[in-house]
Amino acid sequence: MPPSIASEQGRASGSMTWPITGNLPADDYSRSFESNMNHILAPTEEAAMESSIFSSAEPTAYDLAQIGSDPQAKAYLESHGLPNLHDAFSVANILHTNRNFSGAAAIYGLAFRMHPRDPGVYPLAQSLLQARLLCLLKGGRRVPQDEIDVLQRLNLPFANYIQGIEAA
Repeated sequence: MPPSIASEQGRASGSMTWPITGNLPADDYSRSFESNMNHILAPTEEAAMESSIFSSAEPTAYDLAQIGSDPQAKAYLESHGLPNLHDAFSVANILHTNRNFSGAAAIYGLAFRMHPRDPGVYPLAQSLLQARLLCLLKGGRRVPQDEIDVLQRLNLPFANYIQGIEAA
């Protein structure tokens, strides 16, 4: 459910909290965002895939196997490792550019899991999840409904875009 129009107190009602004028202290905004992200990311029974957004923030054997199939991504991994969000995002972009959609989906999912749930950290969590779901579709796979549900709560237009592509 998207946030509704802001109330007089400077906060939106609904599932997320948004500052209207930017005068909400950053710590309050981050705390609210983190609290909502924890609720949004509660796993469901549908989350039992080889690579899921509900797994650990550490690379899984499946994630690493996807990287090993692409020489450029493998070289990046050997040179930099996957210690942080930005390295995972870089590897996912390499896989995506090289048309390894299954691998890119897995690593975008890893980057999403690594995201600190801070709205000031880029790439944004919703962008990572949208890229993951788009790669699943490009690879001929169905989009997990629980991941669409998470994306709807993070960014409804992104979720609508993915669902429109899936329907087409």
